[in-house]
Amino acid sequence: MVAFLVLYVGAIVRRGGRGIVAKRGMSIGADLGTLATRPRVLVRSVIQEGPERVRLILTPEADGSEAGGSENDVDLVVHLGDDEFGFGLLHEWKRSQTPIALVLPPDSHIVRLRSIEDLQHLTLRRFD
Repeated sequence: MVAFLVLYVGAIVRRGGRGIVAKRGMSIGADLGTLATRPRVLVRSVIQEGPERVRLILTPEADGSEAGGSENDVDLVVHLGDDEFGFGLLHEWKRSQTPIALVLPPDSHIVRLRSIEDLQHLTLRRFD
C-alpha cells in the first residue's frame, strides 16, 4: 500500500497538474485562447490536382476582398481526397468566406485550420 501511495504521489508531481489546465493546442478551450494570436485567412481556392492531392490557396483576411491573388497568399499542397469530409468543408469555407485561424507548426508537415465562427477544425498533411 505504501509503495502504491509513493508511486501515485510521484506521478502527480511529475505530471505537474497538466491534466486540469488547458494548454495551447490541447483542447478547444486552449484554441479559443489562442485564436486572437493566429493569422486569420480566407479560403480563396481549392483545386483538385490529382488523387489525394489538393492545392489550397489561403488569403489573409485583410486581403480577402481583392479579386486576384496577393503576395501574402499561403499556397499549400495537401493530402486530401475529393470524397473526404475536409474537401467539402474547405469548399463550404470558401463559399461562405468564413475567417479561419491558421496554424503552421515549424518543422512539421501538419496544417491546422479552425473556423473563427463555429470552431470547426481541420488538420491536413502537406506534401513535401
